[in-house]
Amino acid sequence: MTLSRRTQSAVLGLAMASLASCGLPKACDAPPPPEALLADASSDVTFASVEMLGPHHYLSSLTRTDSRQGVPDRVVDEVVEISWQDWDNFQVRRLVDGDPQRETIVADGHAWVKTGDRWDARDDAEPHRLQLRTTWNTWDQVLASFQQHMKLVPAGDDIVDGRSASRYTLEMLPADQAPRPKSWGFQPISLQGTVWVDKATAVRLKVQLQAVSRRQGLTQSVRFTLQRSNIGEFQEIRSPPG
Repeated sequence: MTLSRRTQSAVLGLAMASLASCGLPKACDAPPPPEALLADASSDVTFASVEMLGPHHYLSSLTRTDSRQGVPDRVVDEVVEISWQDWDNFQVRRLVDGDPQRETIVADGHAWVKTGDRWDARDDAEPHRLQLRTTWNTWDQVLASFQQHMKLVPAGDDIVDGRSASRYTLEMLPADQAPRPKSWGFQPISLQGTVWVDKATAVRLKVQLQAVSRRQGLTQSVRFTLQRSNIGEFQEIRSPPG
């Protein structure tokens, strides 16, 4: 399994922690199962790990429902789509409730940004590379309040878009294993889903989940899907018309 340096550090850190928790050397006859290492590493991937997949298409979809007693529900649908070839050729599109919010094209190292119906050329593509590096991880954005309250349970091997993957069931930690509830922000209530993690890079290839959290009188329910496809296939990124 070939992992990025940061992911390798995550795997090594987990293995060292496991050995330390065993106490005497005789108590550790076998290392932790690879599934546990891979699950931990998947929480620490960067876009450098995503690059190792090569060209591919990324699509995430989020439906968020905010509910308060006596008030009509507020529902928001958000879609993020990324076509990735390399750092000189990629396209990022974000839609909210079906309306395009922002679209960026970097083709042959040149950048354009679309706001409304108008494309504007930009002098420097580097700010858009930086933006992609810092905003690609929709998983972390969706599950921010669940990070210390969930676990990935191994559920077998699978193939996703031709890649060897480990499949996990996503569950809430038991109350006696989870941190104390915070006195502020959203409190995790329930979480369930399935996650497919690429064995070679620890990148999440596919996600299907539902989660509920609560803050005072507001209950927030989310349905989230993520899919990477066309892995290794050429992504034709072109400059916008005109």
